[in-house]
Amino acid sequence: MKHIIFLFLISGIAFCACQKGENNQNNTTSNATKLVGKWTPKTTKSTINFDDGKSASVDIPSTADDFVEFKITKNESTFAEGTFITQTMGTSGNGTWRLENEVEMTLIYTSLGNYTLYRFLDEINDKSLILSADDKLTLLWAELNDMNSKLGKTIVGGSVFEEYFK
Repeated sequence: MKHIIFLFLISGIAFCACQKGENNQNNTTSNATKLVGKWTPKTTKSTINFDDGKSASVDIPSTADDFVEFKITKNESTFAEGTFITQTMGTSGNGTWRLENEVEMTLIYTSLGNYTLYRFLDEINDKSLILSADDKLTLLWAELNDMNSKLGKTIVGGSVFEEYFK
């Protein structure tokens, strides 16, 4: 049962977002505006590192029915926010998102009791979206969602790579 919960939590990580990298100053369309719409997962890889030196990695399979869809409710110069709905592994969810400085994304799954994910928005265009998380964002996720007590181990880092297409 603990493995099923862990897989579900890792898959939840996969459907969240933040962006890192350089902003394209010649681009007149904000990343938040590009984010709007329905995205289908292509690749989702997550790794969690524990203080005992062990790690857990998972490649999360997707089906034709899986998606995440973003809508915008506010778009200002330094941040944007909106809502999202998602379908993955036969489970649907919803929540709110916030994008700061065009690259740092926070997703709060209100359907899961305010379960929070953090991502970097690495790349976005009309057809492709790439999100990631590094050790710092993984630790933030673990602390905010009390993952150490839920898993019975101490998380010391990890990474997430998510690729979506329209």
